Amino acid sequence: MSSGKPYIGCKLGLISKAQNRYEGILFTIDTINSTVVLEKVKCFGTEGRPTHKPIPPKHDIFEFITFRGSDIKDIKLCEPPRSHHSLPHDPAIIQVIIVPGQLVRRAPMVEKAVQTSDGWRPQGARPMPPRDTRDTRPPSKHARQNNQ
Repeated sequence: MSSGKPYIGCKLGLISKAQNRYEGILFTIDTINSTVVLEKVKCFGTEGRPTHKPIPPKHDIFEFITFRGSDIKDIKLCEPPRSHHSLPHDPAIIQVIIVPGQLVRRAPMVEKAVQTSDGWRPQGARPMPPRDTRDTRPPSKHARQNNQ
């Protein structure tokens, strides 16, 4: 479950190479594209760090921000990982979703699924952040023949 990415769901602080500080919940790490996605993100601006373009703090909370790994100067853990209601480490568990204020103990396959614009997901589950769906591969030989 969490052995590969134990900090998913933890609050992180991040400083970009542009000297802006952000805090948010780690949503995912994409090792192929070298990106980090935070959710419920607050931007604290440059906070007096030396930069050519000082940025004031923002009052908005951003749902998701995807950061390019090469542009992250520093990243640190703000809060340690939370236990999942004392669940044992079990390789059979793929994901645990904790609803604040409620104790939900249903297997993912039993959850009532709802169809959304981004596909099927368990009722109450958060949507994935937007992603680039452009196909940058050259057309296949079969596709070129059908277009002629």
